[in-house]
Amino acid sequence: MDWMSQLSGVLQQYSGAGAAPARTSVPDDFNQIAQTAPKSELADGLAAAFRSDETPEFGKMAAQLFNTPTASSALEYSTHCSAPPGP
Repeated sequence: MDWMSQLSGVLQQYSGAGAAPARTSVPDDFNQIAQTAPKSELADGLAAAFRSDETPEFGKMAAQLFNTPTASSALEYSTHCSAPPGP
């Protein structure tokens, strides 16, 4: 299966058509795509998301992430996301 097909499958889980994915699957879903998508495509997509007028300012997103009741989970997730992707 090519990476676009994998991405399509993951995005369908979040489209609202079915049950919402478990919160614990979000990091796994991101890692699945991050490991299979070409790095340039991933970088372009993230850059476009952060430049979007619909995306809150980074500071607001970070504050919201760490002001949740599960701030320790947010810290674990941010540490996990900052680690280099696996082989």
